Amino acid sequence: MTRIARRKILSIPAALGATTLAAPAIGQTRRPVLRIGAQGLPDSLEPINAISNTGNRITNALFDTLIHRDFFARPDGTGAALTPGLAESWSRESDRSLRVTLRRGVRFHNGVEMTAEDVAFTFSPERLWGPTPMVPRGPLFSADFDTPEILGKYELRIRTKGPDVSLEKRLASWVAWVVPKEDYLAKGPERFGLAPVGTGAFRFKSFRAGDRVELDAFDDYFRGRRAPMSVLPTTRGWSTIRASSNRSVTRSISPRCRWRCRSCSAPPRR
Repeated sequence: MTRIARRKILSIPAALGATTLAAPAIGQTRRPVLRIGAQGLPDSLEPINAISNTGNRITNALFDTLIHRDFFARPDGTGAALTPGLAESWSRESDRSLRVTLRRGVRFHNGVEMTAEDVAFTFSPERLWGPTPMVPRGPLFSADFDTPEILGKYELRIRTKGPDVSLEKRLASWVAWVVPKEDYLAKGPERFGLAPVGTGAFRFKSFRAGDRVELDAFDDYFRGRRAPMSVLPTTRGWSTIRASSNRSVTRSISPRCRWRCRSCSAPPRR
């Protein structure tokens, strides 16, 4: 057997009682653990600072965008249909303005309801694209954004300074993960990156830089309990992981597995 040495293993442990967690209470169902191998881990889980091959795999589980790209709109997984995410609906007002209506009742992992204030802050010059943004990398990935305009608790206008026919696609991209305003401001981007809070299907549990990330399934996820698992990587080789665990091992988790909890148990190629 060929041994792949010292790979980081990104695994997804159960939200309620994997073998590495406390035993579940009576009446609770033990959930599976999915371990995912990765070539490394980001230094931060702040969604802009984490943009990278491995970072995006983790932030994709922690955060959501206003608009979702449905990769499985085509059977081969190469679809690009834009569907509602945190936005219930959106409409073009001009070539540089999009009116967005948010879903009501969406909760961040800390229990706080998401509102237009959070979305406006996410795309604000203060955080993302101004002269001295809180995230210095922000302008590298940002469109030619203008300051968002809040129209109500669940409605806002996303604007650009010039015409942008791709604005909807940008709101479905890695730059558009929505963050909670109050929690982000209280922590600052550096501390937020070590203990992130989002609206995604998984919530943060622990992060050991260069070693592992653990996420628990978020049962209050606005799309429902689609994926009852969490995430953790180790530095053990593939053969060691496969010999010591009856859990799934894979190089990455596909959108089909994330949303529909399909089987991802095929062994890695050698």
